[in-house]
Formats: sequence, C-alpha cells, structure tokens
Amino acid sequence: MLERSLCFDAEANSSYVLFYGDPALSSPSYDYAKLFTPQANATQVSAGPEQLNAAYQPRPDTRPFTEKHPALLWVALAAVISLLGLIALRSMKAVKPPPA
Repeated sequence: MLERSLCFDAEANSSYVLFYGDPALSSPSYDYAKLFTPQANATQVSAGPEQLNAAYQPRPDTRPFTEKHPALLWVALAAVISLLGLIALRSMKAVKPPPA
C-alpha cells in the first residue's frame, strides 16, 4: 500500500475521524499545500485500526431513468419499428392495383 501523509492544524487533546472511499467524490483541493510550513516540533501520530462506519448510507442513484434501464430504450425502439412495419404491410394490402 502507498504510504500517505496527512498534515493539518490540529487542536490539542482532540480526536479526529477520517472517512474515505466515496467514488462519487473528486479529490479535494486545498490551499494548505501553498501555505504549509514544516515545523521541527510537529507531532507525528499514526491512525488507529480501520473500522466500518455503522452509520454509512449509500448515495441515492441519481442517474436518469434511461441510464438505469438501458434495455427499455431498445425494447421501445423495436416496438416502434414493428408497429411501423405492420402499418406499412396493411397499407400495401389496402391499395388496389389500378385497372388495366
């Protein structure tokens, strides 16, 4: 696994929780990288064991209906083509040939 460092201004005697793994979110962009100045007396800590979030709720699916059900578009297209073909066949039978 790739080792990563997380630098932030922490308050003394505070507890922090790190949530990660949401594929719908993009990477954050902070000014902290520009403003960061390393300190010789910075405290280094390590994260505790990974735990599952019991309050986790998956995001609702916000895709359009047609993207959720792509086969429906093809079924509707096939139905329309079949209906137009049926109308064309019936109209061909209804037309009488001109008298000779």
